[in-house]
Amino acid sequence: MKVKKEETIKFKSHDRTKFSLAAQVLLFSVLATMLTAVLSYFVLRYNADQNVNNERKKLAAELTEDLVTTIKKYPAYEWLITYWYQNRETLDVEYNFADASAAKARKFAERNPGLVVDLVTTEEAEALPEEDQKLYAEIAYAKYI
Repeated sequence: MKVKKEETIKFKSHDRTKFSLAAQVLLFSVLATMLTAVLSYFVLRYNADQNVNNERKKLAAELTEDLVTTIKKYPAYEWLITYWYQNRETLDVEYNFADASAAKARKFAERNPGLVVDLVTTEEAEALPEEDQKLYAEIAYAKYI
């Protein structure tokens, strides 16, 4: 009987070693999987944020380029930018070139025959009466928008 007990003890000890090795492998696998998942989450999140930021920068650069191109089509663009900035509180701005802006353009043309809004130079804009300068700036802004 002593031999059987020893064999039984050896068998139990051998089972415990197998279980403990299996438990260790399982625990390591679970931890490695969790660590991989957490790291993957942060890396993917970072990459997604970078992609969004890069797209925003690209869009902003394209919009800025369009803005510069559009504004520079006016020979008096520097005068216009300065006027818009200095008189931003008093300008009557419309956000589409509708009837009111078209009426302003007709009024400007009647008051200043021979001047085309898109072709007014800085010198011509500065020579205009204050009311016509405001009209010119409002018309150009409405056309730009």
